Amino acid sequence: MAYLVKKCNDFDIDGKISAKEWETAEEWAFSRLGQRDSKLGDSLNEIGSVKMLHSDKYWYIAVDMEDSDVVAQGTEDQQHHYTMGDTIEVFLKPADDTYYWEMYGTPNELRTTFFYPSRSYLFVPGSAKHVPDFEVKASVDGKMNDWQVTDRGWKIEFKFPIASFEKYGAKFAAGNAWNFLIARQNYSRRLPLKELSTVPPIQIADFHLLDQYGKLEIE
Repeated sequence: MAYLVKKCNDFDIDGKISAKEWETAEEWAFSRLGQRDSKLGDSLNEIGSVKMLHSDKYWYIAVDMEDSDVVAQGTEDQQHHYTMGDTIEVFLKPADDTYYWEMYGTPNELRTTFFYPSRSYLFVPGSAKHVPDFEVKASVDGKMNDWQVTDRGWKIEFKFPIASFEKYGAKFAAGNAWNFLIARQNYSRRLPLKELSTVPPIQIADFHLLDQYGKLEIE
């Protein structure tokens, strides 16, 4: 399945997905992992959705999520935030080359970038040396980091400079093939276990199995 990324004019993000440009974007629901603990049940407990757009300069992603307990205990950029609370992970790879990016955003607007020349470089020290150069904005409907309060959800927007993805040769433009994965790490005291969900659907809880990624159709 190809995921259409429509073209738009540049716009500012605010973490509330309020820009009128989002009205034209396709929307995709997160899917539960194909293999997961039975304690989580057969259906996704807390749903969410993803939208994407692009301009000549930026790739935009918006994520809107139900969340009964918004958790974000990281304190600075470039940490492994998926071990510290709710995180959206974005993976992007040119279809015809080996290198790819892994990029995070959190409810408290922290960012992380890992760059891998190939999957065999996974988490070697140099993979963490790429300083995040993208923008993240988020909003929380509730009270973050208070497990006694029942929250309602959170939203996050990413604004990635396309030039940062094109510096090794691949072009992020119509007619060029890119693969992606967007993964949600959902912590909550109201869930029996951390819940993982993704766009596109995948079967195994390994976000570095590149053949599971979806295909971007860039307008």
